[in-house]
Amino acid sequence: MRNVFSLLSVVAVLGVAAPAAQALTINVADCYSNTGCGVALGGVVVNINNAPDVPAADIGRVFIEITNNTNGFISQLSLFYAGGLPNPTAVENFTSVLGSVQAPTLSYGAPNGTGGGLTQTLNFSFNYTTSNSGGGAKRFDAGEKISFYLDAATALSATSFENAAYMHLQGLPQGQSAKLQACLPSSFDPDCPTDPGDPSVPEPTTLMLLGFGLVGAGVAGRRKK
Repeated sequence: MRNVFSLLSVVAVLGVAAPAAQALTINVADCYSNTGCGVALGGVVVNINNAPDVPAADIGRVFIEITNNTNGFISQLSLFYAGGLPNPTAVENFTSVLGSVQAPTLSYGAPNGTGGGLTQTLNFSFNYTTSNSGGGAKRFDAGEKISFYLDAATALSATSFENAAYMHLQGLPQGQSAKLQACLPSSFDPDCPTDPGDPSVPEPTTLMLLGFGLVGAGVAGRRKK
């Protein structure tokens, strides 16, 4: 019991709590097209969670964050939802966290124009503007981040998404474009993380609190002696 109290007291002093892991993190960085892969850098990170603040009238929605860590702009990003994303599904509370991005439109079914080499199955897409003209919100450029909710008439669950994706990346050096898919353990692209799609890696705060807890447990054990 003393060990538990020592850990809790440390948490109270620091004023932090161990953050919840992502339900799913998709790293889209495995370039498979023949033209733009030589100049495409980085990837896109998609974090998907069950919404923590679902209104009582809602039966389930998901919260999505997408960060463009590439050197181009995204024209299309396709994902896979088990059983198919309900039609209609709405993009709600769209926010440009970094930059100025126009909210995407949704299309249902497998994306067109993916070309040969795609090994993953997709069944819906986010479609972004490819123009920066006219002022106001614009295309999804490099270094920008967005967040939004997906809401449907039937319950949505973050656990129904799979580690599969397709992305069309444009505006690359030399006028090139590239096509990328989700990183898998078998991916060889150097921009893919060592363990793609694994949401179970503890965050630094979690590790810090665990370390403090172990120290507290050791002190309590010595006192008993």
